[in-house]
Formats: sequence, C-alpha cells, structure tokens
Amino acid sequence: MYNIAIRADGGPAVGMGHIMRCLAIAEQLKILGCRIYFLCRYKQGLDRIKAMGFEAFEIVIKTDETQGQNCEKENEKTNSGFNYGSIEELKEDILATCAIIKQQGCDLILIDKYNLSSDYFINIKTLGIKLAFIDDLNLFDCPADIIINGNINAKLLGYKQCFAGQKLLLGTNYTPLRSEFRDVHERKTRYLSGWQYMPQSLNGREIPVQSVRHKADANDLIDYSQLEGNYNKSKVPEIMITTGGADPYNITGKFLELLLADNKTSDFRYNVIVNSGFIYKDKIEKIANNNSNIVLYIDYKCLSEVMLRSDIAISSGGSTLYELCSCGTPTMAFIMADNQQGIVDMLSSEGYIQQLGWHYEIEKYNVMQRVYDLIMDYGLRKRYSQRMQELVDGRGASRIASEIVSIID
Repeated sequence: MYNIAIRADGGPAVGMGHIMRCLAIAEQLKILGCRIYFLCRYKQGLDRIKAMGFEAFEIVIKTDETQGQNCEKENEKTNSGFNYGSIEELKEDILATCAIIKQQGCDLILIDKYNLSSDYFINIKTLGIKLAFIDDLNLFDCPADIIINGNINAKLLGYKQCFAGQKLLLGTNYTPLRSEFRDVHERKTRYLSGWQYMPQSLNGREIPVQSVRHKADANDLIDYSQLEGNYNKSKVPEIMITTGGADPYNITGKFLELLLADNKTSDFRYNVIVNSGFIYKDKIEKIANNNSNIVLYIDYKCLSEVMLRSDIAISSGGSTLYELCSCGTPTMAFIMADNQQGIVDMLSSEGYIQQLGWHYEIEKYNVMQRVYDLIMDYGLRKRYSQRMQELVDGRGASRIASEIVSIID
C-alpha cells in the first residue's frame, strides 16, 4: 500500500477549488488501494476533508493572518478577496510539510496550491519521494515528476518537460472531478415557452402580464426516483447560482437582488449554493427568508443533483465550470480572480458557455435580460448542453490516479 500525501488549502482566503479537485483524485487513489492523508492550512478545508472520510493534518503557519478576513473592496479590479500567502509563510509551509510527511511516511506528495516556487519542490524532493503538481498557470519550471493541468487552455501555456521522463497531463481529459460527475447521462433540455413574458395593453397603457407563472415553493423539490433521465418536470424555470467555495464579495447576494427586482425573472426558482464559511452567509439567508422561490443548498454534498435540475447556471470561473459541463447545464460565467480569466475566455470563445465579465461589473451585465433570453431559447440551451458534455466526461480523476500510481511502481 502506497502512502500518498496531498498538500492543498481551502477556506475563505483561498476558495475551495484546490480541495475539491484533490478530493476527486483521492477518491480514485483510495480505490487503487493507496493510503491518503491531507495537509491543509485552514479549518474549512480540514473540515471538508474529514467529512469525506480522509485523514487530515493541519499546517500551522505562525504568520497566518488571512483566515476569515473580511474583504469589502467590492469595486476594485483585483482578486484581493483571495490571499494566497507571503514568502515568509511559504518558508514555514515547507518546514511544516516536510515534518509531517517524515512522520507519516510518504511515497508521493500531490501539491495543489498557489504561493509556490521551485525551491518549495526542491526542498521536498530532498526527502527522496515522488512529486505531482496540479497547476493552472505555468509560472515557473517545476521539477515535479507529474504536472497536471486539466483546464481547457492548458496546452496553450507553453509547458515543456524539465527533465526526461517528466509527465505532462494537460487538457480536459485530465480535469479532476468527483465520481458524481463521471459519465453523466445525456441531458434532456426542458421546453419553457409557457413562461414567455407577454406585454398587454390596458386602457392604452402597456403592462406586464405573467402568462402561466406561479412562485416556486421552497419545498417543491423533485423526487429524482420518478424522473426519466435527468428531466426536471416542474414547470418553473430554475436558475442555479454558485460562486464556488468562497464568496468574498457577496456576488451571490447581488445577483439575487438584481434578478428578484426584475419582473421577467422575479418568479423563477433560484437554487443557490452556499458554503457555511461564506463571509456574507447571513445576508444571503436574509434574502432567502423573504423570498419563497429561493432554495439554499448549504454545504450540499451532491451538487450534480442541483446542476441537473437547474435549467441554467450563473457561476464563477473556477473548477465548478467543468462540473457544469459534465452535467450539460448551460452556464453564464463571471470572473472572480485573475487565474480564472483565461479559462472563462476560452470556454466562451469556443461556444461552451456565455461570459459575463468581472465580478465588480455585475451591474453592467444586464443579467436579468440575459438570463431571461437564455431561458426562453430552447435551441440555444440544447446546443450548449451538447457541447459541454462532449468536452468533459468526468473520468479525469481516474486517469490522474492511474498515472500517479504508475510512477511509484
């Protein structure tokens, strides 16, 4: 049995994408008979890892002042809502990581975090173990035995082997998704023309009339055992809203306020993904308590169910986009951090999703009209679904796990 350590962080300061994709790989490594343990810096990430049944050890950084920070610089063009650490923190990280893997034993360490340098990997390599690295940006020559970039733009980033035998696993064949997103059946698109917004004249004045609308009840959940395929038989259009594992700018609340204020979209059902660590969780809950057509999924474990029941999604540009592709959920994506821009740009330019722009430009999106137009366009939604599911098959984590085990043998 191989001992495999995974070094990844998750929390309000860094988001949860690193943790989630590492958990996907850990699931597959466990199936192959490996012992897996995580090294993580923040409580939110540690809690999620333990909830999934894996061992977890805390990386203690004395200079850590970022956890739980309240980021309210809402209108700056910056990713300051996310803090990936300093040089001093990196030095402490190396020492703490090496100490734990010496104690626990390790054949290979999988690293998925920012705030890294070549020195980080060189120091760990002195322990005589194999290294795998999940990367997004190709910012430096990395001496890892395997480099993994499962993004759509990975092959455009100029990766080259640093040494003979180094493996480069690039592109969406290596997008690590959890098993719930593996081989999702072909999506069936709902025809929603009965919800068309119809102007009507009354005494010479044009007024809006909702044709067959009713407000979705918060308890109106679908019995999935009664569905044919993944077809949502409820009549109300359903919109999923997600910012991934963190929302330092309260983008969730802002989208809800805009959509609820417009009579074309106010009665749609909103399936809202919330993490218990969200800084603005209370504000989101307050909006939901005042609107029965909002359903909050707090720390929900099976997001594929929500994606499959939703007609479209509004999502941040992180790894959630690939989960939505697997489920074929037509998506409007916005950018929350610099490292998301290349992914969102390419997915939108190649016709897989629609792009909204940066989080601080939310008022410029005309999101209400764009959501309404996409809901009403059955053909466009169907085309998006087909293309998205062709891009991602959900088997990336299994392929990565097999490659990892092969270099230890």
